[in-house]
Amino acid sequence: MEEGATWLCERILPPVPLRQWVLSLPKVLRYLLAYDGKLCRAVAKTAMQEVFRYQRLRARLALGLGSTRQAHAGAMVAVQRFGSPISWR
Repeated sequence: MEEGATWLCERILPPVPLRQWVLSLPKVLRYLLAYDGKLCRAVAKTAMQEVFRYQRLRARLALGLGSTRQAHAGAMVAVQRFGSPISWR
């Protein structure tokens, strides 16, 4: 894990402020997504699109921009399919 984080920081992620977003879903949906990769990708894509939309809106308001059409956002998605034993109670 440490090697992976180092690789991301040194070679992939730009030296700019970063923000972490976490999407937590109800257990019923987690089970559905665990067995349907296509559905999991669709949910992740939709979540990213909404985060990007929110960020563009905030940029327009904070910076007084008329448009953010040329603004680009990026994302790295990691699907966690495990939890602690405590979560199974």
